[in-house]
Amino acid sequence: MDNDLVYIEAMLERTMGDRLLAITLFKKLFLEFPRQIIEIEIAVEQSQIIVARKKLHKLQGSLSFCGFFELKSLAKNLEERLLNNDLDRVVEDLSVLVQEITLFNGLQEKILQQLR
Repeated sequence: MDNDLVYIEAMLERTMGDRLLAITLFKKLFLEFPRQIIEIEIAVEQSQIIVARKKLHKLQGSLSFCGFFELKSLAKNLEERLLNNDLDRVVEDLSVLVQEITLFNGLQEKILQQLR
């Protein structure tokens, strides 16, 4: 199944089929996720581990609420690496999370078009 369909199905399940609400939520996420990722990257680069963990936890909440469990799992793994101070793996995991969020954002037009 295409990623866009997985995201759409998860969001429609969360919104009980309300396509307008799903569109509104997706638009918010397309704006929010890149900003959150940048904030996490900056916190990691500046060794602000507690700040990075808090921001990751918030991101996980959004991902979980939306039913995006693969992305949530990536964020959770990254938070655990930060907790364990496994900084080598933090950089790797952050790179994967950034890549996946970028792919998600790249689906913006396709997702919104399918919901209209």
